[in-house]
Amino acid sequence: MCVVPTLAFDLLFAVFVLGHRRRQLLWFEVTRHPTAEWLARQITEAFPWTSAPAYLVRDNDRAYGHVFTSRVRAMGIRDRPISPGSPWQNGYAERLIGTLRRECLDQMLIFGEAHLRRILSAYAAYYNQARTHLALAKDAPCIEPSNDLAPLSPFRSWLGCITNTSGYDFRKGQALKSATGSLSRAAVFAQVATELWISTSLERSTEKCCVYQL
Repeated sequence: MCVVPTLAFDLLFAVFVLGHRRRQLLWFEVTRHPTAEWLARQITEAFPWTSAPAYLVRDNDRAYGHVFTSRVRAMGIRDRPISPGSPWQNGYAERLIGTLRRECLDQMLIFGEAHLRRILSAYAAYYNQARTHLALAKDAPCIEPSNDLAPLSPFRSWLGCITNTSGYDFRKGQALKSATGSLSRAAVFAQVATELWISTSLERSTEKCCVYQL
C-alpha cells in the first residue's frame, strides 16, 4: 500500500496487486480511508472466480484486519505477511512503489482521488506495455517471450487496460466498453494519456542519446 499526499495536504492510499512471474501490475485502487473490508473487496475484485494465486505476500499494515485475512483464506490463498521491519522480503512491490514515485508521482501535483486514479491508470498502462525490465530480458511485463523476430513498437498495445468505477484490471487485453459497444470515456482518456506519456518519454530519451553522443 502506498501513501500519496495531495495539493490540499490530504492523504490518499493506493493499493497495488503485482504478479511475481512477469512483474505485471494486475490491479490497483485508491481510497481515503483503507479498511479491512475495503481491502478484502479489492482482493475479490482482483482475483475473480478461479484466478486466485497460491499465496499472497504483503506488509504488516494494521489495515489488514480479520476481515481481510478471512477473505483471503476463504479464497484458498495462503497469506504470507512479511516480518516486521523487513520491506526487502517484499522486494518486487517495494521496487514498483519506488519506481512509481520516482518516475511519476514525484513529478506532479495530485489534486484529488479522481486525479490520482487517472494518473495511475496512464502510468500502469505504460508500465505493463512499454517499460522494460532487465529481469525480463528487457521485455515489458505484458509482452510474453517469443521466438518471433517481429519489430516491437511501443504503441502497439494500448488497450491492455480496463477502466471502471470500482478498480482497474490490466490482464484482459481490451478496454472496457459501454453498453453501446464503444469505448468508455475513461478508457479513451487512459489510452490518450498513455500515448502522450510515452511520446514524451521517447523524446526525452532521444535528446539524452544525442547529448551523450556529442
